[in-house]
Amino acid sequence: MGPCGVLRLATRRAKALGRYACRQPHEDDFRYFARHGQQDGLFLDVGANLGQSAMSIRIVLPKARILSLEPNPVHRRDLAFTAKLVCNMDVRTLAAGASRGELTLHVPVWRGAPLTGEASLNRDAIFSSSTLIDRLGHAMHGPQFRIASFDVPILPIDELGIDPRWMKIDVQGTAPAVIRGARDTINRSRPVLMVESDGLTNAEVMALLSEFGYQVFEYDPATDELSPFADRSRQNLFFISAVDS
Repeated sequence: MGPCGVLRLATRRAKALGRYACRQPHEDDFRYFARHGQQDGLFLDVGANLGQSAMSIRIVLPKARILSLEPNPVHRRDLAFTAKLVCNMDVRTLAAGASRGELTLHVPVWRGAPLTGEASLNRDAIFSSSTLIDRLGHAMHGPQFRIASFDVPILPIDELGIDPRWMKIDVQGTAPAVIRGARDTINRSRPVLMVESDGLTNAEVMALLSEFGYQVFEYDPATDELSPFADRSRQNLFFISAVDS
């Protein structure tokens, strides 16, 4: 990692540590889980990214065990750092999916710093990214820009043999595949699920989980209450088993 990458990593960790020290989840929706704050059990963090979700989980669920799944190997250092910080946390470098397989993840790198927010399974899509074009312009075709590619295993959650009490899914449009690969786990464990709302797969996610007897809700941090899902601009959808609601 070059000097820019080191500086980026240090800045990112400093911001995360500041939030963690102030007991401030990185997204307000994580505050919903605080009502289970004295419970133990497993929180399955699907799409762990840099580890910010794990820090937020630890703030609201101090007794939970955390299992974080993240396919991007660029995040290994951040996740190892997070695991030492929050404790009682395991990390697996893999993508959750409907069946076993392998994917190639492409990560743009600028001046030695990986731009993980623009990682894609489609290499060509990186060069058409409006964010990167606006930021770097013609420099994307210069010597300081490159794309790192990683082969990452795909594994269905059902093959992990776990019983999560809570489950977060934030996987950039592949939530339906994650859920299909977790059918037995969801039916057996009946976890509370928080799924990122992406506007494209919401209907499919809701249809899949309704088959398991789940109802969809949205969370209002201002009132600390769930209500039936109505506002499609919400950042996350919450799914509660009808048996438990």
